[in-house]
Amino acid sequence: MKKTLLGLIAVGALAVPSAALADQSKDCGSGRSISLTGANTLWPPNHKYHDYTVTATGTAMDFQTDLMTAVTSNEPDVGIGSGGPQHANDANPAMASDSESGSTASTHHQLRAERSGAGSGRTYTFNVSATWDMNPATMCTATFTVFVPHDQRG
Repeated sequence: MKKTLLGLIAVGALAVPSAALADQSKDCGSGRSISLTGANTLWPPNHKYHDYTVTATGTAMDFQTDLMTAVTSNEPDVGIGSGGPQHANDANPAMASDSESGSTASTHHQLRAERSGAGSGRTYTFNVSATWDMNPATMCTATFTVFVPHDQRG
């Protein structure tokens, strides 16, 4: 159930700001784009994974699409206040690529809703590069971010 009420979206019994569910995208020009699908903010920091998809979309004239993504974080996977050494990586996988015949390629990642208790919050950064083969070859890069706040004090 999704229902917009004054900038909030009700999902079951949980109301979250609609901006937290917004997707991110970059217009690469000439009908091409790169997009990230997934929440912009992860809350609560309960160590659970959330799904993300990066998609490079070209035109009908593109016969090959190559996509590379790398996810980094401003906090280490294991550190003071990070939940200790006995947990999986925060970005799974940290790097991915897809090469497809046609105009669209996608990579899939999972981000852990986690941040250091000693910090101000975790920022995940997606560094994305897409290439379409239409002559001349077109390359586009994008950077997207996802934030895990330290707390909900605003």
